Amino acid sequence: MRYNEMYNATMGKVRYIMNQKKNVLKIAICDDEKGLCSELESMLENIGKKLNISMEISIWFSGESIRDYLEKGNQIDIIFLDIELIKLTGIDIGSYIRNSLGQFTRNYTQTTKRGLLTTNKG
Repeated sequence: MRYNEMYNATMGKVRYIMNQKKNVLKIAICDDEKGLCSELESMLENIGKKLNISMEISIWFSGESIRDYLEKGNQIDIIFLDIELIKLTGIDIGSYIRNSLGQFTRNYTQTTKRGLLTTNKG
């Protein structure tokens, strides 16, 4: 499976977050490749069905748009960030989350060959 590494990492994070008694898992995908976003969204929906978890999946095509969303106080449980975005990179957004957003101070960030997987553990 092309995204086996992300799939395995995601399963553990989903279980952790759902053990926190959340009703809906909020997931964001940030990538400038629309086809990849669609493929990852399908994979996540399959995970949700398999684990009987309700998910709210949002897709962002630029680092600026997801940063603006987070700056408004919106929270996301898991964020998939492409490293190579057009202007603000996934690395830039990951650093912004760790350094600027108080509610994300206990993040877990995993770098994979494809990008970053960031989860809110707080």
